[in-house]
Order: sequence, then C-alpha cells, then structure tokens
Amino acid sequence: MSGKQEQNGKANEYAIIISAHNLLQINGSNVCIEQNKVFDNAKRKFDLLPDYQKDDFLNSAKIGLNHIFELEPRMKNSKNELIKLSLQPDKKGSEGDVRDILFIRLSNYEIGISAKNNSIFIKSGRLSDRNDYFNKFGCSESNFFKLEKNKIFSLIDVKKIKNWSDFYEKEKNIYIPLLNSLVAEIKRKISDPLFAINFMDYFLGSSNDYYKLSNFKKETLVEALNFHNTLNKPFENINSITQIGTVEKPKEIIKIEFKTKDGQQNTIEILFDNGLKIFLRIHNGSSRTQKSLKVEAGILEFPNHYYKQGFKKIKVKKSK
Repeated sequence: MSGKQEQNGKANEYAIIISAHNLLQINGSNVCIEQNKVFDNAKRKFDLLPDYQKDDFLNSAKIGLNHIFELEPRMKNSKNELIKLSLQPDKKGSEGDVRDILFIRLSNYEIGISAKNNSIFIKSGRLSDRNDYFNKFGCSESNFFKLEKNKIFSLIDVKKIKNWSDFYEKEKNIYIPLLNSLVAEIKRKISDPLFAINFMDYFLGSSNDYYKLSNFKKETLVEALNFHNTLNKPFENINSITQIGTVEKPKEIIKIEFKTKDGQQNTIEILFDNGLKIFLRIHNGSSRTQKSLKVEAGILEFPNHYYKQGFKKIKVKKSK
C-alpha cells in the first residue's frame, strides 16, 4: 500500500467513526469514542487532507451510516446505555478480524464496520520463500510446493537486478510458474472439508459478522456479511427496513481458472459451491525487486444472501 493510499484509508476510518459519533449524538444516544493511538493516527491523516477531500469522506460516511442504522436498529437505539466507538489496530486484520470500527455496549453487543476507500480488494498478503502462505487457511504448505516456490524465488537476484522493470520476462519466469504451483497446491488441499471454509474465512473475515462501508469516486457502497445470523436484529419493536439473509459457508471449491487481466497473466479465479467467486492477483507491489510478491484478492461474484446496496454521490467541488 502506498503512502497516499494508507493516508486516505486511515482518513476514511476517521471520517466514519467521527460521523457515527455525531449522528448518534444527534439521535440522543449516549456515545463516546475510545481515545487511543489508532484514533490519534487516523485523525492526523484526516487533518492533512484538503477540505474538499475531507467533505467527500464525511459525506460518504454519513450516507453509508444512515443506511446501516436503518439495517441495524440496535446500533442507535440503546435505552441510554453507553455506546463505545473504537478503531481497531491494523494487526487485527492479519489475525482475521477485518472490522475497522467497533460499536460496543456492556450488554454483550458488538457490531463492526469494515472501511474501504476506492478499493475493490478484500485482502492482500505476501507470498515469499520465507513464509508459509497456507498457514492462514489452517494448514501448511506441502514440501512439494515449498521446493517449487523456493526454486522460482531463487531466480530473483536483488543484488544484480534492482528494479522489476529490468527483470527479463517476469510473467513467464516468475508469475505464471508461481501461479501454476499455487493452483496445484490448492487442488492438493481441497479434499479437506475445512479448507474451503478456512479459505473463505480468511479472505472475507467471516469469523465475525460485519457491515462493509466503501467510499468510491461516484458511489458509496454498503454491504452486509451475515455469516452467523447476528446482524439485522430488531430493537424491541423497531425492525430493520429490510431482511438480510445468512451467508452460507462453502463446502468445497468447485472450479479454478487462469485469467488474463489488463494484458497480464497474473490472475486466477476461484469458484465456491455457495456462489462466491474470488480472484487472486499476483504482482510485485513495488518498483524495486524483492524476494516476495503481493497477493491481492477481490470478489467477482457474491455468495447467496449477500447484501449489497449502492448510493450515488454528489460531486464535491475542489476549492480554488
């Protein structure tokens, strides 16, 4: 992630948590924000932005939160019970918890929002000769995959070749062989009935139910990932504006395909039996050569009962 992307991502999280605080206060709720280093860092990133960009983040947050409050009556109705808003540290994502903002009450209530800014990717990680890429899926790399992977990465001499642009036919020599090895390893694992579940759990963060609020250039997008049927519950006699179904967890991976995207052969698509289809894209992620590659994942087709609602944004004019 570039410095600009990281700044905008943190600024977007700040815009959401401060907008949630303000909207809940207007509603008459008893609400506070947990003051910590994560919040302070997000505020600093937000304060560095020009006013038009601050307004864009705040407007998008307000649009998305108002809809989430309609879907989740318990978020803003509390009988004056304190609602604590908290920003989670980035390390939570690597542990499988993709929620960035938490709404917490003492009465055993915790709902989270995953914040995204202008990104179609749901997860990213790195594949190298030093880490076990498959341990995040509840298993380990086979010796066969380790040998193939290490052989491919041994072709990268960072002392001789400083930049990826100077690497001869990196797709043919690195990307395609690595993808072939990755697909072969996935196929070795799919006989394990838990592999498909663990695979989806990691990429979608499905160990927790959560809402996802994404800010794009022309649209604010709200999604609900209701794996354990904990979202969308009424508060006393106040019901949601619509019913959100429970997302089924997959039992198996049924298809893996190689795809060419933007003229590059660096992508595979994986189809699950619950309707979910994701892509994994391998790329260098940096201009300088490294003995590791970035693996980014995104959703192509959504699983059954996946809730998604977009809202067109009003263009915010730049100040002169």
